[in-house]
Amino acid sequence: PNTIEEWNCGEQTGITTVFVGGEKYCEISYVNGKKNGMERRFRNGNTITEEISWVNDVRQGPTYSYVGETKKTDWYHSGKKVTKGAYDLNM
Repeated sequence: PNTIEEWNCGEQTGITTVFVGGEKYCEISYVNGKKNGMERRFRNGNTITEEISWVNDVRQGPTYSYVGETKKTDWYHSGKKVTKGAYDLNM
């Protein structure tokens, strides 16, 4: 399949799994038709390469990128990349 989706009363809800070339590419959490929670992106179907925080379909909070043993954190507020200090001030 290209995707495995969960729907309730005409709205996407739960975890949507996206496949590319037959391998799991990402899992996205939906609530009432909007991205909410953590999106996880994968390499080779099982190695997490990125985790993205969503609130009401907008990037909000930390995004983690993994390369080998290195973990990088970027911060987002209202869909825009900001510094950690700016994020903390707005929360």
